[in-house]
Amino acid sequence: MSFTVQSATSSVGKTLVRNVAANFAGQAASVLLVFFSVPYIAHVLGTALYGCLVLLMTYVGALNILNLGINATLVKYVGELLPQGKLAELRGFLGTSLTLFMAGGLLVASTVCAFAPWVARHMLHAPADLQNAIVVSLWLAGGSFMLRSVAQALSSIPLGAQRFDLVNSINAGTEMLRTVGSILILQYSASLEAIMMVTVISDVLSCGAYIVIARRILPGISFRPVFSLPHLRTLLSFSKYVLVCNISARLVNSADNFLVSYFLPIANVAFYGVPYSIGQKLWTLVGNVASVVFPAASAFSATGGSHQLRELYLRGVRATAAVASFPAMAFCIFSRPFLLYWMGPDFAAQSTLVFRLLSIGFLINSLSFVPYLVLQATHFPHITARFAGLYAAINVVLFVVLIPRFGIAGAAAGFVISQLMIVPWQFHVTNRLLGIRGRVFLQSSLRPVPALALACAVSIASLPLIHSLLQVMVACAAGLFVYAVVAWFTTLDHRERATCLGFLQRPAICLQSKPRLVP
Repeated sequence: MSFTVQSATSSVGKTLVRNVAANFAGQAASVLLVFFSVPYIAHVLGTALYGCLVLLMTYVGALNILNLGINATLVKYVGELLPQGKLAELRGFLGTSLTLFMAGGLLVASTVCAFAPWVARHMLHAPADLQNAIVVSLWLAGGSFMLRSVAQALSSIPLGAQRFDLVNSINAGTEMLRTVGSILILQYSASLEAIMMVTVISDVLSCGAYIVIARRILPGISFRPVFSLPHLRTLLSFSKYVLVCNISARLVNSADNFLVSYFLPIANVAFYGVPYSIGQKLWTLVGNVASVVFPAASAFSATGGSHQLRELYLRGVRATAAVASFPAMAFCIFSRPFLLYWMGPDFAAQSTLVFRLLSIGFLINSLSFVPYLVLQATHFPHITARFAGLYAAINVVLFVVLIPRFGIAGAAAGFVISQLMIVPWQFHVTNRLLGIRGRVFLQSSLRPVPALALACAVSIASLPLIHSLLQVMVACAAGLFVYAVVAWFTTLDHRERATCLGFLQRPAICLQSKPRLVP
């Protein structure tokens, strides 16, 4: 059987569509879990204990920077070696990574456990009656961090094999287990330690699931930790720029919560953490779309397709702007009634302004996805690392200056200001490197504005009619419908509309041509 360029393109297209769909499905499951679980858990625990829980989960996530960017590099080599059948090389990379993750995880977890009492008293400023619970929870969080470190190495097999559907299924399943288990635990006792124990159990099952999946993909794979200096050098040589970006991103995503807990009463972490977690969903939503730009940009860069690369960049920026704009504006418009009917009057009073500022900040930040990916794909990863380092430094300085004076609103304002300082500069650099004029860029990126303006007008007009959470959702759906209809004609060109219609028609064609099963 001959292998043509057309068939290869079709195969890649199907893979990209499947992976984007899997990403959206996993994201939808995560959003639903947050929507239904957060109000109950926050009210049962109370703002002080819920703030502690937010900090503990932030700590578990923050320590992921210690993987040195090796997890992303490992996925790269798995993707390269799997089609070539070089299992010996793959075992060397996987075994060395497992050794590093296990040793590093054990060292960090042991250190945190040893200093847990000091952290509870002096860094988190926890009330005396909560300190013992926080110390035990920190011990459990250390175990959770170690398990998640190992899971990152194990997940490289399905990720490298382009099985995002399997990874999202595992993530959604373990998150469902953690959420449902936490709710069941709270039926009997509002115990922070019990919730963290459920988290550890879900992480154990996650590791087990990745082992099962990896063995299905590669029956002969070994998970025995080994150490190979040549493989380590190769991993580190590619991971240094990824490390800088990971550290910067994790620092920004964690510093505000830790500084809020340091300068303010711990209940403020809950009032800040809830809108922040919702804003992150917008960031992840856009990432599901923007991530497909990287392999295409890499291909065009390698073959010298500068015209195609510029077109991909402009279309990618317009697509991310179209996807992110209305959700962000809807968060701003419906922030107060949404928080009031979802979380209660305390959150509506304390978190409304924070929610609006963070929504704008995450919107601006999500627009930078495409230039970031294009710069990395076109042999400029050092530029992305420089931007990431400067971005993190500006954020931390603004947090330290604004949080003591303006509270959690200062943290949100610092986040927005840092976006306004960095993102336009990043666009300017990318446009210059790609040879794109500012006028052409603006004409492409601002095309969603008419649809957004009309949808926002409809949403604002509906505000006086809202008296329940259901009405908030109906009003938001009405605005989204208007935005989608207008954007179809004003944002998309005729080729993009034809492509979308083609994808919508494929399921029907497949159903019509599907053979019947005869018993």
